[in-house]
Amino acid sequence: MQKKKIIFILDNFLIGGSVRLLLDILKNFDRDNFELSIVTVYGSGSMEKDFKELEIPIFCMGPKKYPLSVFKKTLWILNNPIILFKLIVFFKKIKPDIVVTSLYSSDILGIFAAWLSGTQKRIIIYHDTHKMSVFREFIRKIFALNLAYKIIAVSSNVKDFLINHWRVSGGKVIVIYNGIDFEAFQLGKNPLSSKLVLGFIGRFVKLKDPECFLRSLVILKNKYKLEPKVIMAGNGELEPVLKEFINHNNLNNVSFTGWVDEVVKWLKQIDVLVVPSKEEGLPLTVLEGLAANKIIIASDIKPMKELIFSGDNGILFKAGDNKSLAIELKNLLTNKNLSQNYYNNVSQWINENRELFDIKEVAKKYSEVFNLDN
Repeated sequence: MQKKKIIFILDNFLIGGSVRLLLDILKNFDRDNFELSIVTVYGSGSMEKDFKELEIPIFCMGPKKYPLSVFKKTLWILNNPIILFKLIVFFKKIKPDIVVTSLYSSDILGIFAAWLSGTQKRIIIYHDTHKMSVFREFIRKIFALNLAYKIIAVSSNVKDFLINHWRVSGGKVIVIYNGIDFEAFQLGKNPLSSKLVLGFIGRFVKLKDPECFLRSLVILKNKYKLEPKVIMAGNGELEPVLKEFINHNNLNNVSFTGWVDEVVKWLKQIDVLVVPSKEEGLPLTVLEGLAANKIIIASDIKPMKELIFSGDNGILFKAGDNKSLAIELKNLLTNKNLSQNYYNNVSQWINENRELFDIKEVAKKYSEVFNLDN
């Protein structure tokens, strides 16, 4: 039987949840029935080396180096018609059976080019519930969502967002939950420390709201006289602001690691993972923390509720409310029985839900979608 040709299109290889997800899917993908290629439209990134290890052909349709300055980014956007043309020529040459895109720019350029070149199966992997400007939403709707054959939503909440906000037909959307390598992340499991260590792992950007976490630490110190050890693993545009905040408030037990490639290494060093995000699709960080048997304290946004059942396998607090977060942290830090109960409940959650979120099973579900004839 002839292999189906699939082209996966990314913005770039910069570190991010969607790129990590695709890397893990491809590691576990069915190579016997599919011939795979990877295309980026906006340059390379530090994760390109990881994709090269998969020995899948990689093609770059834009300049190799990702632009950092606003001026260069503007020039790159003006280069979009050239990238679109190159994609069309590439598709006509390769004649893919399926084109799969992920994130805004690759969705628009990839799906539109696939449509213009006559590729029938055009699939979008949709990751979040983020609303955009009217103009950006119009472009995405016309040139990507309307032209997609199927849209894979990474959670039920994302599916609802596609239907209610984007007015996408429910029959067009398939839910496949994000997945992780459970075996790898269970290496991060440790018994609870006698003094709980708190941690944040992710990008230091407004949507992840690390500031809310740090503000709660000030309350712990000033009101409850608690100064737990805290690890801030990651980097991002807010890093200087966060460091200034901890210095100003004398939060002496907070340490910054810089960006981390080995997430398991840092999960192993913490007991409680704090995820105060304002928006998410289905947060990989929470899945990874659960797999490593960490107690999760997360904001009460809808996507979190698909993974965390407050009072059972973790704790949800009102998004953006540092006072509420501080109270939940104080309860854990001062009640060993409470923290041990949460720890035990996470172990039970792993046993009951592992198959749903295991990357090997997730990759099989993607293969099944790509094998659909209509």
